[in-house]
Amino acid sequence: MYYDVSLCLLLSTGTPDEQLNPKKKIWETLKPDVKTNEDRIASFKGSHWVIPGKGVVVAPTLSNTQIS
Repeated sequence: MYYDVSLCLLLSTGTPDEQLNPKKKIWETLKPDVKTNEDRIASFKGSHWVIPGKGVVVAPTLSNTQIS
């Protein structure tokens, strides 16, 4: 199932930074930890991606794969 990318995405744990420095390569730093697990659930450092009212984000086919 695919969701509208404009929906709010939450991580199941953690606290957000107040502001990220736009001059730093943020995506390049985070990218290695953005992946699907063995159940195809999208996660960041083991925390599942959650769409409020919909549930966790699940990839249609690929497990244990980096998301880019």
